Amino acid sequence: MSEYFSNRKRKKVVIRAKVTAVILIMALLAAVCFYPAQVKAGVVSDVLGLDGMTGKVADDVFDGGCKLIGGPVYNLGKGIYDTLSGTVGMLAGDHSTVGQVAGWADVVLNAAQTGIVIYTLATGTATLPVLATVTITITLGKAAVESLKNIDKIFSWLKKNLGDAMRSLIDVYKPNIYIYADRDLTVKVRLAPESYITASLPEYVRERGWTAQVFNGSINGRNDYLFYEARVPDCGFQRKEGYKIRGENLKNDLRRLMEMYGFNGKETADFVEYWEKKLSSQRDYVFYPQDTTIVDKIMAVSVEPEPVSIYRLWFLIEKDQGQIVKPVESLEKVVRSPYAVVEWGGIMGGGE
Repeated sequence: MSEYFSNRKRKKVVIRAKVTAVILIMALLAAVCFYPAQVKAGVVSDVLGLDGMTGKVADDVFDGGCKLIGGPVYNLGKGIYDTLSGTVGMLAGDHSTVGQVAGWADVVLNAAQTGIVIYTLATGTATLPVLATVTITITLGKAAVESLKNIDKIFSWLKKNLGDAMRSLIDVYKPNIYIYADRDLTVKVRLAPESYITASLPEYVRERGWTAQVFNGSINGRNDYLFYEARVPDCGFQRKEGYKIRGENLKNDLRRLMEMYGFNGKETADFVEYWEKKLSSQRDYVFYPQDTTIVDKIMAVSVEPEPVSIYRLWFLIEKDQGQIVKPVESLEKVVRSPYAVVEWGGIMGGGE
């Protein structure tokens, strides 16, 4: 009889060993199949400031050792650490919509795993099969989360590299480039990105730009300025400081605005003539000045030989709908020099 029970006990041990082996194999397969290529930093890499493969190996060695020594207690500690660090990261970081969903889902999974470990410890059910099942389930959930994160990375890359195509575009009307020199010059002018240009006079030649003969106050003996129009991304413009332009006094307000910035008689007359026709005298407008620094970021210009001074000013023009507009604090006037480039232009924002 004792031999019977001994054999039965031996069979149970063998069955348990086989079950344990199957569970471990499943856990190993899950880890191989679903372990993300770019895991987030662990405890060791966080503390020691390691990254890349070195940090990953250090984290895995540390995790493996702690699991052998601490078992469920380690899982509990790691779960609490991952939950808290993930929560702090989500609250402190700037994330896209997909990134927020993935990040908070990761936090929830870590919190769920922590709660289950606490429950199994409290109820005495923290056996290897239970913990292995929990680990596999959470691992599968995190694999789905990693897929979301990868999707977010793809969209982030597209936004970064194809940003112009994903932003709304607005028209820049009639920027005029005036070139003044105290001697006859052959000047080469290029704009970038050239793909933004929609019209030009003289014709703008892609990859070469304009070649202008400047003499006797004219360009190529016919024009007073280089003209172009463009379609640019609606980003980087300031919409805080500006001027109210009254429709009933449109012509005078436009003239005063240009004179305030130091444009000469010819430049002012060209501006007033164009925008008086472009805008309606039946409504009021807000003119937001965009100085040289802003314009250069939107549409860069290069001039050879290099001028002594380059002054560029565009106005972003919107209908006056009672929006709050701060007075312009720092007004930078046109810079004049023996060899100078001066430009004005206008952008219709928020519809015409």
